[in-house]
Amino acid sequence: MSRTSRNLILLSAVLLGLSRLAFAQAPTFKQSTYVSENSSALVSITSPAITVAAGDFAVAFCRAGAPVTGIAVSSSLSNTWNPLAMQANQASSNSGFDAQASWAIMGSAGSTAFTCTPSSPASYQSMVVLDYSG
Repeated sequence: MSRTSRNLILLSAVLLGLSRLAFAQAPTFKQSTYVSENSSALVSITSPAITVAAGDFAVAFCRAGAPVTGIAVSSSLSNTWNPLAMQANQASSNSGFDAQASWAIMGSAGSTAFTCTPSSPASYQSMVVLDYSG
């Protein structure tokens, strides 16, 4: 199974778990932003900015191809991010990855970029952020 397939399966599982959160109405997908995989060992990666509305629900999925103990998410609008359980998949054997999903309710509207920062510099980082209204 390819890394992309594993990432999509894990992201789907995360989103199914998040669907249990209480929303006044069903969230509606608005947009996404992402950073493609990079083989260099980096301290963090930052996405291109997107414009969000106050009250939007965002989910960030961060991945690293080196062993890490966590991956923190931040955004330029200083939202509070809530991490879900870290998914370790034997990244140290070069056959897997470590991944962290986090979610936030956007506190204010505006253009924001998202940053994934692993607990230590890591290669093969990538990220996707999904923005929902409702």
